[in-house]
Amino acid sequence: MSSKNEEEFEDSFMEKEENFIGMSDAPEEAKKKSHLLAISLVLGMALFNVAAEQSSKSLVTEYDFGAPVFIQYFSTSWMMICAFVYSCGVLLQNLKSGTRWNSELIPDLKPIGFEPGHSILFKLRFCLLFMLIYVGCNVLYVEALRFLPNTITSSIMAMDPAIVFVFSIFFLKNFQMGWRRNLLQIIAACLAVAGTVFFAIEGNNDFSENALSDTITGVLFVCGSVLLSSTYKVAFAKFFPSDLGIGQVSWLLGIIGLLNLLLIWPLVLGLSQPCPHVSISSSLDSLSVAGIEVIDVANVPWDFLALSAFLGLCFNLTLNFGVAYTYPLYMAIGQALVPPLNFVVDVIFRQIAFSTLQIVGSVVSVSAFLVVLIPVKSKKPTENVKDAEKRDDEIITSF
Repeated sequence: MSSKNEEEFEDSFMEKEENFIGMSDAPEEAKKKSHLLAISLVLGMALFNVAAEQSSKSLVTEYDFGAPVFIQYFSTSWMMICAFVYSCGVLLQNLKSGTRWNSELIPDLKPIGFEPGHSILFKLRFCLLFMLIYVGCNVLYVEALRFLPNTITSSIMAMDPAIVFVFSIFFLKNFQMGWRRNLLQIIAACLAVAGTVFFAIEGNNDFSENALSDTITGVLFVCGSVLLSSTYKVAFAKFFPSDLGIGQVSWLLGIIGLLNLLLIWPLVLGLSQPCPHVSISSSLDSLSVAGIEVIDVANVPWDFLALSAFLGLCFNLTLNFGVAYTYPLYMAIGQALVPPLNFVVDVIFRQIAFSTLQIVGSVVSVSAFLVVLIPVKSKKPTENVKDAEKRDDEIITSF
């Protein structure tokens, strides 16, 4: 990033922060606060992400709760709180500024599909699409945690920018950003694929007798998850304007949580398997059909499940607040901190011994993520290029 661009970013950042918290400090003090806020958000987002992933890992391994669809149904429903938190923040701001208390409690939802004069199904078309992608992505990720440690799964997720790059060539006119940025993304794509290959060819003796088979199975689940994650980001950039505000994003997530709560429960019940020691009259398991997930309502670790959902909610709030009030690449850098933090947790608290190839694969995968963050400048920047770069910065952040 050039010095001129850095100054423009800092001015823009301080302006956002002034509007949000009503700062009246001197410019130098404001800059210091803005950087501290950005660092706090990056670290908070990374820590919440790691904590949410590790709690999900404990659910499917230590608690032997093999119900990824139910776990994600429960956790995704909590996202309804995102809309509530945003509206509460607006309410407090209105009361503080003396504005009418109910002013803009609900943001303009037309950019996310709520266009007047159409049926409710048409208005919810985007929310329904993103809800299905979101749930599918997280179900596959939780299922992968049964076979792989968090360090490996989060490292494989570094393929996300590479897949986004491939998709964006076809759907987002990615070549408008210039050959320098495209070259970096091609290098990142190659590194991400190479890192995944290291994981696929190396078994982990801690998981099962047929370690190689389990590792490949876990890698396939993570690859499916990262594919849906990339689809989510590219579709987000394709269907929504680049200046979508934090209010609209918060309400989008809230509506996704509500739709998940109202529409996914038949799938949860359909996949559940009745526990033989639980009577039909005392368990929802009696409604099972496929018998894939075992859900004993009386013995579900509700406290740990709620903790996992709360941590996931905090991750989403810090991520979206960070993208709205800092530079999006700040949050992308935070994502690069997740695999090393997971590695520390896995080694210290889970006593997992990683092979040389797995460590090399993690380093290569994280390097792919960092390559995407290398700043480049165009010789003749245009509005289209600037818009493409802004979208590229935004869609490489996780959701």
